[in-house]
Amino acid sequence: MKYVRKSINLIFILYFVSILVIFEIIQRISYLFGKKYHRKSVYFLNLFLTNSLKLLSTSIEIKKETKDFKKKTYIIVSNHQSLFDIPIISVILKELDPKFIAKKELSRFIPSISFNLNHGGCLTIDRKKGRESIIKIIKYAKEINKKNESILIFPEGTRTKNGGLGKFHDAGFLTLIKNIDDVEVIPVAINGAYSLVKNGPLNLPHNTKIKVKVGTPIKKTNNNEEFKNQVFSEIKRLFESI
Repeated sequence: MKYVRKSINLIFILYFVSILVIFEIIQRISYLFGKKYHRKSVYFLNLFLTNSLKLLSTSIEIKKETKDFKKKTYIIVSNHQSLFDIPIISVILKELDPKFIAKKELSRFIPSISFNLNHGGCLTIDRKKGRESIIKIIKYAKEINKKNESILIFPEGTRTKNGGLGKFHDAGFLTLIKNIDDVEVIPVAINGAYSLVKNGPLNLPHNTKIKVKVGTPIKKTNNNEEFKNQVFSEIKRLFESI
């Protein structure tokens, strides 16, 4: 049984890497025909990455407190558990086609991921240059606001170390809400995904249960500090409820 499990894990890793390599090519070709086709290829990339977890008999339980979204800019705010968070949430909220902010190190040499970061309307920042990053986020916030695009952020800044909620850093979040008119925030909580990565790629668990809960959009208030606390408290509530 041990060898069967290891064989399945190896097949999963090869399949996962193959998806990234193949969709690097697909993205490059689709990009030649315009952003619309490129975004479709990114959706299918996320779909294939999410569905690849079925090889590990992973199940994903999804609960949405709302299913109707307006044509406007949303900030999707979630806790961060694994590298699968982005594809899973992107598929769940496919109608919003969320972009995201990532550290600049991810914008080079990673098949599919780097190309999307550089050509898919996302933003990369240098975490070591705080002031420069804030200026870039301000400009980016105004751009996505004009286009009615949505963005996915992880205020913890990095993946959880123990499966629980980490400390939420508010600089990026506050910068976004200050520079997007009439913004609403969609709180999201994900749990169980940490189990997939905690023991490394060669010791992937099977039959993992991932639970995702999407909360009701929260309208921005006049007090940014209170609004931030309301959003972060809601993510905590959602997380504890799953």
